[in-house]
Amino acid sequence: MAASGGTAPSYAGAPSEANPNGFFPGTSLPNTIPSKATDGNIFSSDRGFGDDANKVPTLATVTGILTDPQFRVVLKALETRRGTDLLNEASVTTLSGRQTQIQVVELKTIVTGTTAGSTGGNVGNANVAGIGGTTVVNSAPTINYPTEVQPFGPTLDVIPYVSADGYTVQMTLIPSITEFLGYDYDTAAQFVPQVQGVSGTGIGVPLTAQLPLPMFRLRAVTTSVIVWDGQTVVLGGLLAETVTKVKDKVPMLGDLPLVGRLFRSESSKSLKKNLMIFVTPTIIDPAGNRYHSEDEMPFAQTSIPLQKPFVPVAQ
Repeated sequence: MAASGGTAPSYAGAPSEANPNGFFPGTSLPNTIPSKATDGNIFSSDRGFGDDANKVPTLATVTGILTDPQFRVVLKALETRRGTDLLNEASVTTLSGRQTQIQVVELKTIVTGTTAGSTGGNVGNANVAGIGGTTVVNSAPTINYPTEVQPFGPTLDVIPYVSADGYTVQMTLIPSITEFLGYDYDTAAQFVPQVQGVSGTGIGVPLTAQLPLPMFRLRAVTTSVIVWDGQTVVLGGLLAETVTKVKDKVPMLGDLPLVGRLFRSESSKSLKKNLMIFVTPTIIDPAGNRYHSEDEMPFAQTSIPLQKPFVPVAQ
């Protein structure tokens, strides 16, 4: 899905050492990639530099900063698309500068490997009626499957900082989602666990088992942004593709040698997923009420004002 994430916000303020241009977003380093109002992307990772600075990136996702009306339009558009699922819609309250975490996960018990064991038995000395001897107790080998309970689902770590202007919020965002994909049987077939027991008459029959190799998928991103109070940050580009192979054959005829291939077919089915994260910070007072009203915000409620032209600092 390709869509514009809106333009970057602007704020005219007094120049400072960290922001000599006096407007937000600004840059104090010559090699910093500034935000632009031409491509609608607020993240430097989605934007070129140098000769590629004027090229619009082609990222198949929605990224950027949205006002509340734009955010509602994007959600409405996503709801009308087939195959769209809402994974989490949680809210949390925290202090400025304190990290907080939102977890909506499912706990699953996963088999993580194999361990060798036995049902008991030992070899030792025994005295019966004054006659010394050796007592051998048989032990049967066993293969155990240890398990672990692991969380699967979306997790969001946020560190918000309310800026000195009282209107903007700087956030460090670390969203991630962990999925359990099943077990890798093809690789596990190359490694076969085997144990043998020892008895008084010799070595026992070896015991073999199947090695479980769990497969996981982790999608995560780490970024820092600055937004107005009540604006929405959109993080995207976390694509995942699952390829499923389907084998079909005609009963009995598909098992015939040579001509059996005429009655068999193989196909692959690809399923792509695009994960998008929406984060909306809101500044509140100690009573839990919103600190700023809609009329106090220094930008239009239906759109974001145009950006001032960026002037590079002379070296």
